[in-house]
Amino acid sequence: MALLKNLSIAATITATIALSSHSAQAITFTTGGTVAPGAGLKTSVAGATTIDFESGVAPSGFANYTAPSPGVAIVSPPNVANIYAAPAGDNTKYLTVAPIGDSRGTTPVTAKFAKALNYFGLYWGSIDSYNKIVFKSAGKELKTFTGFDITKPNPANGNQTSPGTNQYVNFFASAGESFDEVVFSSTSNAFESDNHAYRAVPEPASIVGLLTVGALGIGSPRKRKFQKV
Repeated sequence: MALLKNLSIAATITATIALSSHSAQAITFTTGGTVAPGAGLKTSVAGATTIDFESGVAPSGFANYTAPSPGVAIVSPPNVANIYAAPAGDNTKYLTVAPIGDSRGTTPVTAKFAKALNYFGLYWGSIDSYNKIVFKSAGKELKTFTGFDITKPNPANGNQTSPGTNQYVNFFASAGESFDEVVFSSTSNAFESDNHAYRAVPEPASIVGLLTVGALGIGSPRKRKFQKV
């Protein structure tokens, strides 16, 4: 009985940790990545998985990208004036998010992940003030960033070659927090990005294991004493 009681305590502590992980839901960002010759910039965050869009189709599986009809738009250079432009130094396929009603696709593009993430990054090209990225957890909006949030105090004016408006942006959930959905939208042409990267929250098995061992340790002295008597 003592063992069951202690295992119950361990389970309660684990549940408390899980609940507290969604208390504040702070998300912060940094800028900076690694040069990817011919593809602009890519993540430098350890343990991250990169999506480069080179297949030409919307990612599916662990990361599932969707958009209303006519769907997710993945394009290739050359640029199309007043429609879309590749992130600076990127000569590969990339994602472009058009405004509502544009024939290339309908905003927003939603990326849903099979497990919670603590990191998401992207090479954000020709950043405009009307570009927007939203982070959600279980359908609840946690944090929204506009292009101006990324470039300020400098303008988010869509310059196609300036380092200030072509940046690798890294978004991090605070310790113990997470998100499972990222939404990209734009109210004008366009929101271009490439080399998306993500990192899943580690499985809590190690925490549960430590708590279980602790529970077993609490129960074992009593068991030995009973056997001695």
